Amino acid sequence: MNKNIDSEERNWLYSKLSKIPAAGIVFDLSAGMFFSFELTLVKILGDINPFELFTIRCGVLAVNCLAAILWNKQSFLVPKEEIKFLIPRCILGYVSVATLFFSLRMIALGDAVALSFTSPIFTLILVRIFLGEPFGLFQIFVIIASICGTILISRPTILFPSDNISSSDSQRLIESLLAICCAFTIASSFMVMRKLLRTPSSVATFWFAVSVVVFGMIYMGITRDFVVPKDSLSYILLLLIGIFATFAQLFLAMSLKLEQASVVAVAYTIDIVFAYIFQGSLINEKLNLLSLIGALIICLNIVVSAVRKLIVEKPLLLKKVSKSKINSYEV
Repeated sequence: MNKNIDSEERNWLYSKLSKIPAAGIVFDLSAGMFFSFELTLVKILGDINPFELFTIRCGVLAVNCLAAILWNKQSFLVPKEEIKFLIPRCILGYVSVATLFFSLRMIALGDAVALSFTSPIFTLILVRIFLGEPFGLFQIFVIIASICGTILISRPTILFPSDNISSSDSQRLIESLLAICCAFTIASSFMVMRKLLRTPSSVATFWFAVSVVVFGMIYMGITRDFVVPKDSLSYILLLLIGIFATFAQLFLAMSLKLEQASVVAVAYTIDIVFAYIFQGSLINEKLNLLSLIGALIICLNIVVSAVRKLIVEKPLLLKKVSKSKINSYEV
């Protein structure tokens, strides 16, 4: 009885929010802003091991997910048939965030975020290989354009011998590969998450965060690679990393309930913009013109792909959206 009441209350909330014009997009933009704030703090706390940052971040995330599960009276148990998908989701999620955190130590904030947004390339390839989805000229164009954007951001010296960068060519390649590895594991994680049909997102995220905390504590216990924060400000920033990660996931989940996934994908590219803004204003890292052009190409790829999906796969959606927007303004 209580579960039915809670479900009705949540549905009532989403029905009210859906009547607000562009509510889903606002949540999506907020998610991108919080995610960029999180990565900015990771960049600022450069004296702390990325594994330690990741472990603390997931510890805070696990506590918040626990509160959400208890509030919604959900079960912690995962259906037996979906456990085999939850395990790789935890592993892939761990690798994606860990490689992103490590790449932030080596390359600029905006570059790392932009390279991580090349995940749609790997998604196209993986769904073709494993799901047999169509792969035509448009998909090939998207992949080639994204590769061009990646090259402009990574700038290998074999193509840009006069580019003034502090790291060597091999080091720059490793730095970029870390961010690209993040994109690949993100795409793989999305593939696996599509199989978690009966597991609530809060439960899946909770077990992912718990697995990261356990592995992180074992790793730091063996390597003794643990840094105690020097002052109260560092403790506050560590806590904020977990809080920002929680809000980013919460707002992203809400936006997906209120808007089409294609629209969310377009709006979420604002994350790259926030990353470059914070890079220049909060971290004082120099902005590179070629990196900005490469990031713009990647953003345009996502926008064009999402718009094409809206027009080709769901041609009536634009009419429904425009009609709902007009009706929402009527008195």
